[in-house]
Amino acid sequence: MNKYVEEAIDLITTIEGGRSFLNWLEQTDFLSAPASTLFHNSFDGGLVEHTGNVIKILVSLTEKLNIKWSRKESPYIIGLLHDVCKINVYRRFLRNVKNEDTNQWVKVPSYKFDEDIEAGGYGHGLKSLHIATKKGLVLTEEEELCILHHMGAYNLNQMDQQTLNTASRRFPNILYVQLADQMATIEEDLAEMRKNQNNSY
Repeated sequence: MNKYVEEAIDLITTIEGGRSFLNWLEQTDFLSAPASTLFHNSFDGGLVEHTGNVIKILVSLTEKLNIKWSRKESPYIIGLLHDVCKINVYRRFLRNVKNEDTNQWVKVPSYKFDEDIEAGGYGHGLKSLHIATKKGLVLTEEEELCILHHMGAYNLNQMDQQTLNTASRRFPNILYVQLADQMATIEEDLAEMRKNQNNSY
């Protein structure tokens, strides 16, 4: 497991509801799930890797920019929780893809999104926040709004611009969480592109 995720798990046991949340987390596919179906980290273990990358960037930004949080553990807590909406929603299946060398159709392992009924219908950031609090975690208001709005403008089908602006004025650290998530995703996409380029020779 990623060392930043391990540190976050250790820290989350110190907050109210942390042990209850971790008991649930251990029974999920968190360690094996992808982070997406086709885009960044769409492979086994991609979610936990992405989670670790977001925590790492948030911690780095906090240190370099001297960001103040409502509690010092917040970068770890927010990073760990921001994408728990992706737990138990990806299903494996075989997808038909044309092999460029042979021009033949082959079946390749892939994932499809199959949201569970228990927490379905909430959308992205709201679902992550719902799961965390439903499993017993007591978060600060800043942590709640950072998780809720971590997608920023990409999530405006759920939250209008005014709501996002209001939340960001109250807790400017929301913008750092959005930045960390985007930076991690870009780095993961670039790593995948480099890997594919190396494999094509």
